[in-house]
Amino acid sequence: MISRPGKAEEIAGAIAGKFDALAPRFYSAEDEERGFVVSSDRAGEKREFPLMTLGIAIATNEKKKFAHYARIVDTVGEIKKYLKGIKGRSGSVDYKDRRGA
Repeated sequence: MISRPGKAEEIAGAIAGKFDALAPRFYSAEDEERGFVVSSDRAGEKREFPLMTLGIAIATNEKKKFAHYARIVDTVGEIKKYLKGIKGRSGSVDYKDRRGA
């Protein structure tokens, strides 16, 4: 999605909030209370999978220039990796890259 830098966090917050409000509809009350679903992974092994959340990465040109779209993809990938690594995270979250060039 493309927006003005000043609106990006507001938009991301609204998307995350709406997602978190709707996501429970995809789970049984038991799964929601437990906080995970039990299903088979690709190898056929039973595993616990966390409930769905969104991690929204925001990259802007406020503090650095992107000479190629691949640099935007790299930046967003770094943010997504960071968000996935947050221990104990519950609910959707957004994060704006504030690093300079």
